[in-house]
Amino acid sequence: MGHEVKVFASNLHVPPEGGKTTIYLGYGHRMPIDDLLDAKSIENYEVILPDGTSRPIPAEGLGVHAAVMRLETPGLHRVVAVRRRTVFTYVFETDGNRALKRGGKSDHAGAKVDNATRYQDCGVAMIACGDAAKAPLPMGLPAEIVPLAPPAEGRSGRDIQFRRLVAGKPAEFAHVVAKPMG
Repeated sequence: MGHEVKVFASNLHVPPEGGKTTIYLGYGHRMPIDDLLDAKSIENYEVILPDGTSRPIPAEGLGVHAAVMRLETPGLHRVVAVRRRTVFTYVFETDGNRALKRGGKSDHAGAKVDNATRYQDCGVAMIACGDAAKAPLPMGLPAEIVPLAPPAEGRSGRDIQFRRLVAGKPAEFAHVVAKPMG
């Protein structure tokens, strides 16, 4: 419910012989873009090919980091953007008001600390080149949601099953929320 990175593709399905899509990043509370994203805050921005290999996507400065890609390998391509980890701390100011500050508890020595949160977010777009008949494998992200069936099996009104992984292991009692994107 806070600022989060979102990965968009202009074309989510290209023909089996290949095609182009434009990838760009959104950031903020609202769709598609609420704020521009500083490339310095991006830890990882890449496309993962159907065979599991990856290619970095360049990003510089402040922007939506648009990249035109030609997809030629049949199967499911995933574009992932991972923001750098950060820590936010709530402190009580001298007037008693609670304020959100960047940095950990040790960065606010002398302040009355309410709590601190470590935060990292990831965004993923899946693009099918031809028939993406296989369910995607985990990508090795710190946290990820992996569909258990190929995207081609998704139908309106049908539940889509996911596995929630943290550090590559299934998370127990994970609450997963799917948001419609279009």
